[in-house]
Amino acid sequence: MAASPTELVTAARIGIGFGELKIVESSLNPVGQDGASLEDPEIRAVARTQPMGWRLFIGLKSVAPASDPGPDAGYFVLHFPLSVAQTGLPFYLIGPEGEISHGVIRAALSEADWERLRASRLAAAQASPGGALGKAAKDQPKSSHFHVGVALPYLSFQQSGLANFAQLGLTPQFSARLPFARNRARASLNAAFTLLGLGQNGITARTLDLDAQVRYGWPVGPTGRWSLFVNGGAYYRTMFVTGDALGFHHIAGPLLYPSIRRAWATGGSAGAYLKFAPITDGLSPLGLASHELALGADWAMVLRNRHFLTVSADVSAFRMIFSDVEMSSLTFAVGLKYGI
Repeated sequence: MAASPTELVTAARIGIGFGELKIVESSLNPVGQDGASLEDPEIRAVARTQPMGWRLFIGLKSVAPASDPGPDAGYFVLHFPLSVAQTGLPFYLIGPEGEISHGVIRAALSEADWERLRASRLAAAQASPGGALGKAAKDQPKSSHFHVGVALPYLSFQQSGLANFAQLGLTPQFSARLPFARNRARASLNAAFTLLGLGQNGITARTLDLDAQVRYGWPVGPTGRWSLFVNGGAYYRTMFVTGDALGFHHIAGPLLYPSIRRAWATGGSAGAYLKFAPITDGLSPLGLASHELALGADWAMVLRNRHFLTVSADVSAFRMIFSDVEMSSLTFAVGLKYGI
């Protein structure tokens, strides 16, 4: 059975990033100050400076102490969302004679308490779909395990002894993704095939790309909105060219590269990656001169139906030397993917 809201509130722990700001009271609320539902539960903290009389700034914004009569008069009342198991709120203090101190207010739940909180909010949403929590759950983006899309790649291809070749293509894409390890890791299978190509001299070059990857991420920074990932796996690529006029067949290699992502409060996110992928002949590398160097960025937004739409841009430089034949290519691509 999920923990009650009271148990979850008492489980919340407020840590103090600097000794001059004292947290005297804290609570965990599922709705905001105006009663509207929140995508993330909200921390309410009552704080005071020690000694009294210092001014508090969150970012560049000054926070005034509560002036209404009541138990909070003279104290600072702070509200901020708890969007991940640990959330940080940077602050500055300025003393009466211009002294400056700074630190971070840290709100933290253990992983077990965080999972109980998520389960409690989900159970409340199912029990009361018309209530505030039900509306919050309804507005959350859906977790998409399958993505379909299309890319428009421009390919410039060079091969020793042949004229340069250029082509504009249309490439359908498909991805299957499975998160695990409390969403810190994800396994994925990805496929792309050039369906149409506008080439030169009656030649069309089609490329089949397959890869299998596993990625693992860590939150970075005090807010938990940034994540750093390590991606590993393997890829396979082959070309189908009119009359075998140019290109290669059946190349593969390992993948190991970093990526970074920034999540937004709306549920959307943006990310970027940098990839260096060596090319192998069977299990033997062809040497570092044979490789693919790629970088890209994407923007994922949440649609009204709570599915994701992702816009991407990628550039890839490929070079391979095999049996005294050198091939190289430069590809620019823009793409659109939809999570189903």
